[in-house]
Amino acid sequence: MLNFIRQFLLLLCTYIFSVPVFAAESEWCFDQSHIQIGSQKILIAKDAIKIMNRTAGYTVLTKGPKWIVAVFRDDERLIYSVPIESFKRAAFGFAYSDYNYADGQPFFTKGIEHEKDLVLEKTQGKDKRQTLWLVKNLPIGPQAAKVIRIFYALPVEGLPYRYTNDYGDRKQGATKTWLGGGLTNPFEGVNTVIHTSNIRKYNYNASDFEYPVGYKQLPTASGLTLSSKQKGQFNNLLEDMDIGVKFKK
Repeated sequence: MLNFIRQFLLLLCTYIFSVPVFAAESEWCFDQSHIQIGSQKILIAKDAIKIMNRTAGYTVLTKGPKWIVAVFRDDERLIYSVPIESFKRAAFGFAYSDYNYADGQPFFTKGIEHEKDLVLEKTQGKDKRQTLWLVKNLPIGPQAAKVIRIFYALPVEGLPYRYTNDYGDRKQGATKTWLGGGLTNPFEGVNTVIHTSNIRKYNYNASDFEYPVGYKQLPTASGLTLSSKQKGQFNNLLEDMDIGVKFKK
C-alpha cells in the first residue's frame, strides 16, 4: 500500500511539473492600412485593444474592466478620454471621412474562407458594393469590437481583415468626402479600404495596454488626429485651395 502511494505521488509530481500552472495569455498584432487614414498597428488581447495610427501619430486605447476609451498623442502629451458608452465617431471630428456605416444597409454572410491560420467570414452589403472579411478564430470582446468598428466606421462589428468598396464611376457626381462640402469622390471602381499586411502573436504584456499618465486632457479627440505641424501644413493646403475651414493648432 505504501509503495502504491509513493508511485501515485511520483506520477502526480511528474504531471504537475510537466504542465504549466496556467497557459500564458496572448496578444495579437495586426499591421493594417486604410485607404484614407493610413497605416495602423493594432494590438488585441482578451480584454483590451490598442490602435496606433502610424500615419498621423495618435493612439486609441481601451481595456477592461472599466473600458475607458483614450485617444492620445505621445509626441505632444495630449489625451481625450470618455466612457465607452459615450465614444462616437464624431469625437474624431473633421479628419474622418463619412462612410456612414456603409449607409446603414444590412450585411449578409456569403461564406467562410481560410487564409493561412485564419478563419474569415466573408460578408457583403445588400447592394453588393461593400465586401468585408472578418476574422472569426481570434478572440475579440464586444467592447473592443465596438471601438474598432467606430474607428474604421465599419458596417458591422468584428475584427476586420479586408474591406473592399466599389465606389462606382466618380464622373456621375459629387459625394461627401472627409473634406466635406460635396467635393468629387477621389476614388473610382473597386478599392481596398482595409488591408492586413501582417499578423503576429506575442505573450501578453500588460504594459502594452497602459493608459498614459500626466497628459493634458482635451474636450474632444478632433485635435488629436493631427499634430501641430500637420495642422499647419494642412491649413496651408486649405489656403492654397481657397477653403475657409482651418484646424486650430
